[in-house]
Amino acid sequence: MFWLDIYGLSDKKDKQIIEKFLNEFAFRDQIESRAGGTVTILRNEKYQINEEDIPVETTTDAIDIGVRNKYKGFCVYFHQDLSQK
Repeated sequence: MFWLDIYGLSDKKDKQIIEKFLNEFAFRDQIESRAGGTVTILRNEKYQINEEDIPVETTTDAIDIGVRNKYKGFCVYFHQDLSQK
């Protein structure tokens, strides 16, 4: 298992760069369904943001939540889905 951080590779923080990353490092069509999944919003004391899990149905939903909330750090885990490409 390995970790890839999209924002570690680019200073851009938009949907286009996230999609480019996923198309390069994942089987994008195989990771679209996220039924029962969540986006984890990370705690940030500076901006008074509490950690929270938001249910999502698709990877597109997860990306949209992340880019819509610029001051909220977020993570979505794809487990082995990224390492197969």
